[in-house]
Amino acid sequence: MKLPETIKIVVADDHAFFREGLIAFLNNERGMEVIGEAVNGEQLVRAVQQLKPDVVITDVKMPGLDGVEAIREMEAAGCTARCIVFSSFDYEYLVVEAIEAGAKGYIVKDVEKKELMEAIRMVYNDKYYYSSAVSARIVNSLSYGSRDMHMAAEAGLLNKKEREIVRLVCREETSEEIGKKLFMSKKNVDFLRAKIMKKLNVKTMIGLVIYAVKNKIFINED
Repeated sequence: MKLPETIKIVVADDHAFFREGLIAFLNNERGMEVIGEAVNGEQLVRAVQQLKPDVVITDVKMPGLDGVEAIREMEAAGCTARCIVFSSFDYEYLVVEAIEAGAKGYIVKDVEKKELMEAIRMVYNDKYYYSSAVSARIVNSLSYGSRDMHMAAEAGLLNKKEREIVRLVCREETSEEIGKKLFMSKKNVDFLRAKIMKKLNVKTMIGLVIYAVKNKIFINED
């Protein structure tokens, strides 16, 4: 994974004690520099527009404009910073809203420091990163979504069989289970799954799920 000399970061959180502690921690990490901070969404949007960081780490619940709305505004303004939601809350609706707004990461505040560093580096490299608890929320959202399948422009990359495999992967089906349903060998399922991930430029299973949700390749029908 190629990294710059320093990843420039803006941190947004209305709790001063947590925000200052996070900033101090990040500034002590090699290759990390916090170049700005904010206590609400309005300040965050202004800071990102002025400072042009590589990565934004924001809480969700903040006074005034919240973290999700701030991400939405930054996306609409064409800001290039990759956003990570770093919250005490992992409610399903918040996770889905953050993804739809444009967040590339969503982690809860009880994660290990090592995982936070991994999340920052992953999103900097334009990959998705969601902690395991959050990943479960995403899959659950898929399992109880609309009955309609919504195909995005990106869906043209996948044929009917590949889309069906994506649907089953998002339902947490194993390669063996998928093979039984589609009358294929496990080996063929693994081959096609790898081919799909290469087509969509994702590296992990959760990346595949997030891509499917974010790009509305489908919403599971059950």
